[in-house]
Amino acid sequence: MRSPLFLVTVLVCSLHSSPAAPSSFSAPSPEEGEEPVISMHKSKTEISRRTKKKTDQFERDIKAGHLAYDTDRALNALIRLGWYKLSRVGQKEAANKMLREWEGQWQGEVSRLWLTRGIGDHRPLSQWLAEKYTMMEFLLGKDVCHALRLDDIKTINFGIPVVISCVDNVDEVEYGRHFIADEVNGYRGLGPVVAFWVTEFACVGFTWGTGFLYCGPIAMGVEYLTKQFVAPRLNHPLWNLVCQKEAWYASMDN
Repeated sequence: MRSPLFLVTVLVCSLHSSPAAPSSFSAPSPEEGEEPVISMHKSKTEISRRTKKKTDQFERDIKAGHLAYDTDRALNALIRLGWYKLSRVGQKEAANKMLREWEGQWQGEVSRLWLTRGIGDHRPLSQWLAEKYTMMEFLLGKDVCHALRLDDIKTINFGIPVVISCVDNVDEVEYGRHFIADEVNGYRGLGPVVAFWVTEFACVGFTWGTGFLYCGPIAMGVEYLTKQFVAPRLNHPLWNLVCQKEAWYASMDN
């Protein structure tokens, strides 16, 4: 990432609030015998039922106005992953300081911070996040940060002001670069990033061990479907709603 309020001229309005924690992204049970997340059969891509179900739920969440709330959850997962990896490489002091600041001041701020941004203000959402990601990249290395997906912090930090606030009154193409993918610069888009981390963190929880082996493929499947289908489908109505102030239901019909 929840109640599906579908007349989402409320998207922006409901981003101001803190919805109840969703129940749809529950930890999966291995006993249920989940089929492969994404497989190829006779040159045709096949998607598992669980992956499709979670992707559909994420799309409903966006329509119901929970993008900021889900982004808060994704950032929480990323900061805690960064804390864990920094601690493992002997940077416990820096890791603990970052976690204390996160829990004491910044956790849950996405739903509130973006409200202070004005049109034409295209800086990162949070200078604190920018500084902490720069610190992680310096200590761990850029390639490691990308491999661990810690650079998703940068996607969220620079993506939120565009996707939720439409800073600089961006056109639909630039909006898509932030929401779907920035292929030119090699960054994942906000939609797929949040889809991945909401799914992954709900499955793994606060442990960063063997859960990744089971949960990772499911989260990557949800991310794949979001990037290929959900985000492109929602890009136009979201841009119309956030940037052009058009009603959501009218945009969806175009």
